[in-house]
Amino acid sequence: MTPLAACTIVSANYLSFARVLARSFRRHQPDGRFVVLLVDRVDGRFDPADEPFEVIEIEALADRVPNLRQFLFQYTLLEANTAIKPFFLEHLFETLGVDKLVYFDPDIWILGSLEALSSQLERASVVLTPHLDAPISDGAYPGEQAILQSGTYNLGFVGLRGDAVGRALLRWWQERLWDRCVVRIDQGLFVDQKWMDLVPGLFENVEVLRDPGYNVAYWNLHGRAVDVSAGHDANGVLQAVVARRGSDEPPSPLVFFHFSGIQPDSLEGVSKHQDRFTLAQIGDAAALYRHYRDRLIEEGFRDHRGWGYAFGKFSNGIAVPDAARALYLEADAARRHRFGDPFEAEGDRSFFAWMNAPVGGGMSRLLVHLAQLRPDLRATFADPAGADAAAYAVWLRDMGPAHLKIDRRLLDGLVEAPEAPTTVVGLGKRIARRAFKSPPAQLAKAAVKKALGPERFRALKRRLKPPPPADPVAGPAVDPSLPDVERVGLNVVGYLRAETGMGEAGRSMVQAAEAADLPVSPHALELGVVARQAEAAYADATSDFSFDINLLVVNADQVEPVCAHLGEDVVGGRYN
Repeated sequence: MTPLAACTIVSANYLSFARVLARSFRRHQPDGRFVVLLVDRVDGRFDPADEPFEVIEIEALADRVPNLRQFLFQYTLLEANTAIKPFFLEHLFETLGVDKLVYFDPDIWILGSLEALSSQLERASVVLTPHLDAPISDGAYPGEQAILQSGTYNLGFVGLRGDAVGRALLRWWQERLWDRCVVRIDQGLFVDQKWMDLVPGLFENVEVLRDPGYNVAYWNLHGRAVDVSAGHDANGVLQAVVARRGSDEPPSPLVFFHFSGIQPDSLEGVSKHQDRFTLAQIGDAAALYRHYRDRLIEEGFRDHRGWGYAFGKFSNGIAVPDAARALYLEADAARRHRFGDPFEAEGDRSFFAWMNAPVGGGMSRLLVHLAQLRPDLRATFADPAGADAAAYAVWLRDMGPAHLKIDRRLLDGLVEAPEAPTTVVGLGKRIARRAFKSPPAQLAKAAVKKALGPERFRALKRRLKPPPPADPVAGPAVDPSLPDVERVGLNVVGYLRAETGMGEAGRSMVQAAEAADLPVSPHALELGVVARQAEAAYADATSDFSFDINLLVVNADQVEPVCAHLGEDVVGGRYN
């Protein structure tokens, strides 16, 4: 039986993942070759000769990928690393002379023998694994509908034989991924993965591998139980088996585990792509996560994760925002040809100049396109180059750089917004203006308008219109139902010390209020918290509830118990 070759694709910030994967492959397939495609540049950051794999830099595929620079510009880092896959696999078949080739995502860890897979590729031209092999209907994410949208088969793994079928599949895949490897759920596209739904119907000799020991991940743990009771092998690696839940089948050896979406510094959430499990809910699989995390750190995870992307900036040093890549991809082929190298920022005919050209309201073509890409911005700023330009400009200046990861230099030339009205007596003009223009206020306005409809929304605006000035002799009119405007501020209640996403949301809310000079009094909840509480900055956050607005940063189903915990003295007579 001919040896199995394997590969993965990374940018430099994922070097530690490639090292763990390659070492685990060589442990179980010592006679196989393992190759890494670097969609990046080495740039002296590491020595390829010292790595446990062979390194191919992306420029080695320049003769195989039409207009490689354009290809790398039009895609985000994620899209580029997936779109290059069929080109890279074809390159390996032609240069290594191998008959059987397996692609693994870099966040996979091989824990068992690959001999059965190698044998399967002696007869099959293509081997795939499904995301789901057991129904799921618990309401958590991702459910069956989300899997339908992203793809039936997980393309973190694919096995190919270098026969006529395998080569034909790669050529078909290349044609589609050259300019359609994008995340566009509304268009039925999800990078390289969604295309694979068509493969079992289009090509012969395709096998779907349903062995529970292969490609175990958060998306199938509801139907698979991991057991690590066998302990460690001589190399200190956990030995594991996997059993189908509710089945009498004997357990299978765990061949490889896919740690998709892992956050090594915060394992509690299991994966950033799901909300079904916490680490405490996945049984023995939690030990695999901890063990794998330790391996990543040993291989330099904390050193590599901050490494920049060689194709992440224009020639003038300004970072390429994702919206610019999408704008470029949507331009017609003739226009892209006239731009020349899209990374080049100099010259009036460059893409950089074209995307920054004003199109109305002081807005550049890039900024208008950006507003059209996000549903929340579309809802709030329906006419970003016209009637909504001033409000959109305020949002871009205040929130754009952080929320959109866009260089402030791309915001030059924005129109100045007119002074925003304020009707809150006693609230500082600058604070009121910031609150009135804030993204939450803009989004809330759009949501209320949509919910009420035009007529009721206009009626609401009439009711909220401030009354005419009171007779100076009689004194100002005061509505006794309103809170004391001299005490405007926020009592922020949340899990401020907890190392969880909701805890971080609460801390971010406190910091946002402080940054906007809005008075804030934080209160750290400990009600029912099982996560570690180690955020020392909020150790003494016990609010005196001095303001008339309580902001509860908790999950919706916790509002009632939290209010009961705080008591009527805190929640009564206030806005909550």
